Amino acid sequence: MHLPDDCLAVIFHGLDSRMDRNSFGLTCRRWLHVQDFNRRSLQFECSSFILHPSSLSSKGFDIHTFQLHRLLRRFQHLESLSLSNCTDLHDSGLTRLLIYGSYLQKLNMDCCSNVTDYGLSLVASGCPSLMSISLHRCLGITDKGLETLASACLSMKYVNLSNCSQISDKGLKALTHWCFASCLKILDMRLCRTVSDTSVVAIAKGCPLLEEWNLALCHEVRLPGWRAVGSYCQNLKTLHVNRCRNLCDDGLQALREGCKNLSILYLNGCGRLTSVAIELFKFHRTSVCIKEIEILCIKPYWEFS
Repeated sequence: MHLPDDCLAVIFHGLDSRMDRNSFGLTCRRWLHVQDFNRRSLQFECSSFILHPSSLSSKGFDIHTFQLHRLLRRFQHLESLSLSNCTDLHDSGLTRLLIYGSYLQKLNMDCCSNVTDYGLSLVASGCPSLMSISLHRCLGITDKGLETLASACLSMKYVNLSNCSQISDKGLKALTHWCFASCLKILDMRLCRTVSDTSVVAIAKGCPLLEEWNLALCHEVRLPGWRAVGSYCQNLKTLHVNRCRNLCDDGLQALREGCKNLSILYLNGCGRLTSVAIELFKFHRTSVCIKEIEILCIKPYWEFS
């Protein structure tokens, strides 16, 4: 019996396990084509251990431009691509996204330290449907690259810029422009040490749907920034302020009196906070759970698959 490709695709999507899906294409060349056409996610082996602290000092995964180009040509309908810890990946490896990136919605490039603003511009041009991007420790990305991304990918809901040392207020303010700001729900700025009140105020005012914001170790955020978060982030549910040197009692009061939908506050190591201010917060905001732990990386509910 000859089954049309549409029927084979239904069978493929009905397979529960990754092993079964990977074995599907071994039947014959035609079934392999159906598998390739219907594959929606691609994650390299290195991506599975990047969030473990020990991986930060380990050697990255060696993926060459030619290999990535072949895979993108083979899987032309990818919606999720994880290249995290592919430290040998350069801008040239991303050129095929201009041809095959139109379906991509989720991209993880954590620790791709050789990717620069030009590489990010290729992502911006080739992936207009992008909703999630993770750029943790992408040391070659600057304000220019972030501005290009913000102007092109207007449906972005999740952005991870943690430990991007070359990102400043100028680049972050770009997130509040165009339609980008009206969609953004999760923003990770952990370890963005040079970021100041200027960008925090702009984001608080300009991103009304923001639900989770990681400002841990953002030492230059001071009272005007905390007051802006309290006043304007009315949809914020989760806030990370771990080890923020300039979160003082007045700043915590601003968060206490604002952020009406806040349910979780990650708080520890803030040297300028007194125990009295923390107890007052707990007394007045009984519905807010204060957690004295630090989350190294926040991920959305539509996690990379």
